[in-house]
Amino acid sequence: MLKRVRWMGLGILAGAGGTVWAQLRLRRRVERYLPTQVRAGVATRVRSAGADLRGALEEGREAMAQREAELRAQLHGTAPAGSPAGQPGRDGRTAGGPRLRVVGGATRPVHREATPLGAPSSTPTPTPSTGSGR
Repeated sequence: MLKRVRWMGLGILAGAGGTVWAQLRLRRRVERYLPTQVRAGVATRVRSAGADLRGALEEGREAMAQREAELRAQLHGTAPAGSPAGQPGRDGRTAGGPRLRVVGGATRPVHREATPLGAPSSTPTPTPSTGSGR
């Protein structure tokens, strides 16, 4: 009979110890997922994702601007060095813009039909005039 009492006591101790251990473990997990902890974790992740997104957008914009400049250079040629952006250079081209010509004292764009890159234009390109046109 003494054996039974001893094993019964050991079982009760093991059960009580296991219950206390499980309660502590569960309480720690619940504290980890309380709203304040969740909010702090989400805020950190959102900040990190926002920084990643801003970096990706900036990199994409830089690549887009570089590619656009390459395409404009292929289509229109490059502006002469020292020519301010938007002002016609010696060849009548603006920096990254359309070909211009002087008509009646005003600078106006020369309209051409769209052609594939590298294909010759069907309309002749006028040369810019300097002076009164006489």
